[in-house]
Amino acid sequence: MSTQARGLEFWRARLREVRLPILSGADALSILTAPEVDLQSLGRVLDADLPLALDVIAYASTQTRGSHEILGLQHALGMLGVAQVQQRLKLRLDPSFDPTRPGHSLCVQALASSRLAVQLLWSWTRRLHPTKYDEHLDWVTLLLGIARWKLPLAAPDIALQIETRVAQGERRSVVEKSLLGCSIEALNIAHLHDIGLPPDKDLQQATRLNERVIAKAWRHARHDGLAPELPPELARPLRQRTAICMLAHLLAWSVRDDWYSLRSQRLLALASTLAGLPLDTVIAGSRGAALRVSHAPEFRNRITAPAAQLLWPPKPRRSLRPATPVSRPYASPPGMPGTRMTRRRPAQPDTAVVNTFAQNCLHGRHTDLRQFIDATSQALESGLGLARCMLFLKATGTEQLGCYFAHGFNPAFEARTLMIPAADDNLLARLFRHASGSLWIKASQVDGARQQLPSELRQYTQASGVMLAAVNLNQRPVGVVWADSGPDGHPLGEGHYDEFRHMFQHFGAEFSRLTQALKRR
Repeated sequence: MSTQARGLEFWRARLREVRLPILSGADALSILTAPEVDLQSLGRVLDADLPLALDVIAYASTQTRGSHEILGLQHALGMLGVAQVQQRLKLRLDPSFDPTRPGHSLCVQALASSRLAVQLLWSWTRRLHPTKYDEHLDWVTLLLGIARWKLPLAAPDIALQIETRVAQGERRSVVEKSLLGCSIEALNIAHLHDIGLPPDKDLQQATRLNERVIAKAWRHARHDGLAPELPPELARPLRQRTAICMLAHLLAWSVRDDWYSLRSQRLLALASTLAGLPLDTVIAGSRGAALRVSHAPEFRNRITAPAAQLLWPPKPRRSLRPATPVSRPYASPPGMPGTRMTRRRPAQPDTAVVNTFAQNCLHGRHTDLRQFIDATSQALESGLGLARCMLFLKATGTEQLGCYFAHGFNPAFEARTLMIPAADDNLLARLFRHASGSLWIKASQVDGARQQLPSELRQYTQASGVMLAAVNLNQRPVGVVWADSGPDGHPLGEGHYDEFRHMFQHFGAEFSRLTQALKRR
């Protein structure tokens, strides 16, 4: 169905029809309806459930009759009181989040991106004003994303098209405008009016941080010493009170698509300019923000964690000119492991490639986790012809293995949403508990092995076989690597498995070193 005839009014009507899924579990909901609950307890539960908090704020706005503006959740709770809040919530305790329902998972992923934006904002403002907290800026930042929260529920097929095209390297805002017939910013402002929120000058002001300003201002990033002086045409828009809110929103969505894209790097530099902080401080703060959101209980096991996306390799740059194919083996100089290249897929194992990878691990030559994981996938493909791989890591506080990295799958983002039970008797769980084991499922064993694999993985099992290796962190089991030669791949032999085991005898020590280095930042 063509979207060309749609546009702003069509999508306004569609968004009005949907309700955001509730994130709270039964225990949290029982607190909301308890007869003796106080405002502080209500606030703690609602603060972790953006859909319910938004409903309370919108309801409070309708009760003011335009006399004054609701500045955030705490303001709304104070104005309404416990009785009115509970009365409102009794009308809103559905639908609950259900990953099997169309659009729910993408909706919650969008909510997490907006929560990341608030954490980014906090990482900048707490350094500038450590004793001051402005909840209104938090909610301005959150509300910049509401149209993206609801779009997967209003049109799951369109949302999936957007994710597919973004995964292929297109810019999200451009894809959205082409499929919706209007900009996401215009739809966002219109929908806020539709749900009963009055025009907010701070929110409207935030949207004025346009691409022209971004393109010029990022060059003034502070690296050390004093912040550079900005030209007047840049200083005016950047000094707007809510410019930092829009920047946090833009950066959160940019790193969701690719932490290492040119746009993400420029937005980080712009944050340095705007906050007056050294660029290294801003980058470290953004990683800390990603970790906090990844560990938030309301998102755990429901999303691809923002911190996990730090491990994903950069996407190739899109070009209007046809690429000239270049073929060269994987062999990085000692100081530059994992240099990116066009990958060949040998039918026979290339021991030189595997030995180079092992030596780089042994001597600690990988610069960070992202580059190390990318180098691993290159060595698997260029050295062993294993065109596809996934890295499963145990999710904190659960008995689940989540896919934190996937290469060679189409579309890759579907593989990255996989969650596998770690405590039952499936094949991956048994290998995970072994901590230092490896396994080769030969072509003749595939049919029998499928029955022992988690149901989520059976569709990915190729007739040519699969190789698996346990991952440990300081001798403690933390995950499993899956590798195969893909749908059109070559058969696997003893030589492939010998070199695969050789690779992963060295993988764990380097993974431990780089993980500890990330924690120290």
